[in-house]
Amino acid sequence: MRTLFPAKIVTPNSKKGKLISISASETFSGPLPHPRILKSYEEILPGSANRILKMAETQSGHRMSLEKMIVSSGVKRERLGMDYALAILIIFIIAGTALILLGKETTGFIALFGPAVVQLVNYFLVKKDEKKEIAKNEKEQIPPQTPLKKQTKSKKIK
Repeated sequence: MRTLFPAKIVTPNSKKGKLISISASETFSGPLPHPRILKSYEEILPGSANRILKMAETQSGHRMSLEKMIVSSGVKRERLGMDYALAILIIFIIAGTALILLGKETTGFIALFGPAVVQLVNYFLVKKDEKKEIAKNEKEQIPPQTPLKKQTKSKKIK
């Protein structure tokens, strides 16, 4: 913060003056220094402003490449999980069909429809937990304050 212009003001009622100051402040945020500071670097060491800009560009490119890598690895991991789930499902279907053809109907039907039942139960349990979490979050929120009504008493004057 810097003082722009100190002033001494003398009022008619007082013989002593009051010293007041008006100040202003300036904030700047970002990956690069403020342009004035960057100019100062350039004045001290010619070419340093360009080096600072290149450093920021390099860092930005590196950060973007890391983000791309994280996103693509997440997509690959999800795809791999879906592929494994499909393989397990096909194995259960083949095993269930083979068990039914071999005369073990109960075990075969469990192998065929068991994964679907487990998935349905899991879905409803997750939904139930989500509803509980939403209700808990709604309870924790502070209700809006209502203004107090002024109570007035009136008297009849005779």
